[in-house]
Amino acid sequence: MFQEAYKKAYAGKVPERDFLQKIEDKCNENQGWKRKGAVLRPVVAAVAVCFGLGVTLTPVMAREFSGVYHIVEKYAPALAEYILPVDYSSSNAGILMQVEAVNINEKEAEVLVSFTDEPGFDYIQGKVDMYDSYHITSYSGASNVGGCSFLEYDEAEDKAYFKLQMSSWDSFDVDKFRFQVGMLLTNCAEERVAVDLSDMDRTPILKSVTLNGAGGTMSAQLQQYLGASEEEVWRRGAKVLQGSYDSTFTDKLEITGIGYQDGILRIQNCRGNFKEADRHMQIMLVDAQGNERHCDYNVGWQEELAGEQVSFDEQWFVVSEEELEELQVVAYRYVTDGCVKGDWEVVFTVGE
Repeated sequence: MFQEAYKKAYAGKVPERDFLQKIEDKCNENQGWKRKGAVLRPVVAAVAVCFGLGVTLTPVMAREFSGVYHIVEKYAPALAEYILPVDYSSSNAGILMQVEAVNINEKEAEVLVSFTDEPGFDYIQGKVDMYDSYHITSYSGASNVGGCSFLEYDEAEDKAYFKLQMSSWDSFDVDKFRFQVGMLLTNCAEERVAVDLSDMDRTPILKSVTLNGAGGTMSAQLQQYLGASEEEVWRRGAKVLQGSYDSTFTDKLEITGIGYQDGILRIQNCRGNFKEADRHMQIMLVDAQGNERHCDYNVGWQEELAGEQVSFDEQWFVVSEEELEELQVVAYRYVTDGCVKGDWEVVFTVGE
């Protein structure tokens, strides 16, 4: 009861505009304080007190001085009370990473983070990708399951915003956290291209591969064509197109084979290695009305090229010859590259 009354007593207290300006000026004066690669700009004691009592002040500060508030309001309103009252940021490789807001609830962590260019650099021009290189740890817990969603790029601020949701087997200790990002992929491109079937192989040569991924619906026609059930395909591997490629395909996204036999259209593509880029291709059948049809089944595997593990996909469509003549085949190509390795790291605390 006392805690609730205490919170209500502070709920209506909003600092004057000139007081907020003094706080921001103080932050700017202290921006040289560095700590293990992270730039920590502490606010005056009044802000720390307000943050300890509740987070009444922080949304006000965000509204007055930062573009982060409209991002929170638009994409993550539940984080409005958890905008950090100090600047927790890390600068490296020409990019500044800033932890904007954090909500920790025992085993769950929700983080709002932004990336912007340092003076003289121009990496951040729109959507970027952290490429699963992020991690949050505390004394008692480390994130082991996570999800990340790009929110938007604010051109006026030159900031790319993300929201991350991470969980741990153990409860996080709120006394100290370490948030780390290893790399950014700064170039995200996609295109839609027509696929030419004029040279498709009607007597394709097949080879056996061990799968590392598969999905879709294994129809009776597919099982008959493959001579195996879905369980057997997973257990014993699958037969895929021989394909046409060489050692230069380690960093390419290209169609490497097209085959048609017994009512099954196969389209194979190479995705290169994933060390510093993410590439994938989605094949669609399109009818005269523009309706798109996904593949019935797809498989994925890896091969070694030039000493590197390279990923391949093959997408299978059950389609008659008559149907195929009336359809267009298109490929959606998605490439995310432009890798910048920064090993950004911020250490921060979260009040109760």
